[in-house]
Amino acid sequence: MKTLVLSMISIAATVAAMTACTSESDGIDNIAQDAKVEIKASAGIGSITTKAAVIPGQELTDIAFVRADGEADPTWTSANVTSIDGKIEASTGKITFTPAQYYPTTGNAYFVGYYPKAKGTLESGAVTYTNLTGQEDIMYATKMSGAKADAATPLSTSFAHKLTQIKFKVIAKDATAAAVWGDITSIQLVKQSNEATLNISDGEVKFTEKKDQPFKIFSGEQSLSTSLSDEIGYVLAEATLTGGYEIEIKTTMLPDGTIIKLDNVTGTASTSYITTITFSGTNVDAKGTIGAWTENNDGTGEVK
Repeated sequence: MKTLVLSMISIAATVAAMTACTSESDGIDNIAQDAKVEIKASAGIGSITTKAAVIPGQELTDIAFVRADGEADPTWTSANVTSIDGKIEASTGKITFTPAQYYPTTGNAYFVGYYPKAKGTLESGAVTYTNLTGQEDIMYATKMSGAKADAATPLSTSFAHKLTQIKFKVIAKDATAAAVWGDITSIQLVKQSNEATLNISDGEVKFTEKKDQPFKIFSGEQSLSTSLSDEIGYVLAEATLTGGYEIEIKTTMLPDGTIIKLDNVTGTASTSYITTITFSGTNVDAKGTIGAWTENNDGTGEVK
């Protein structure tokens, strides 16, 4: 009889232990399912050059990411689209979101990015830029998306330049030309618009039709010689500009200025042109070559 009682006690204890283990296991599963999972991501930057244009390998701030959640690709114009500050580390490309971002319980998190943030206004699926000066590098990061189940793999994207960069050097054909023209005092890119919109669904940049804003390239006093100068200025302008690009040049001997067209500078997004302006006794010739974003060596222009 004693043996029977002990056996019954033993069986009861075993069942209780099993029940406790099962209950504890279920609790752990529930916690895992409900836990917040932070979104990790990284970004590259398309090949670029110097100055205002962003350089690969340097920290990038003043960027924003636009987020939308759901089962399918967003329209990017709905009310649940939010904008988040971001930063890209120089050495690793790691993106830091502020505030930190977490995956939704179901469905996907979708992101696109743009730069610069501070100068733009996000509304109805587009970023509007005003008071552009030709020194701003507008960039767009293509869509990245992921779900909580795939959180072990960081999201990734790449920023691409949406404008054309034109850099300038000057040279006199001979000593007579240098004397005829004198020192350069001003170079401007003319017939520009200082307002543009960036469509966040596809990264397309459109400038307004009003094109009467000059963009300063150089202002000061640059002497001419028969040796090619270093870069004296640059501008970031609308890509594929209808009618081409024109600059106004003023010198001490021609203070009212003269306007010339930049031949062979066709303008392509993410392309940098190096334009050499050659002054002769009777004219000025401006020839462009492709520089460091996407190399292009075909720009020419003439001043007479």
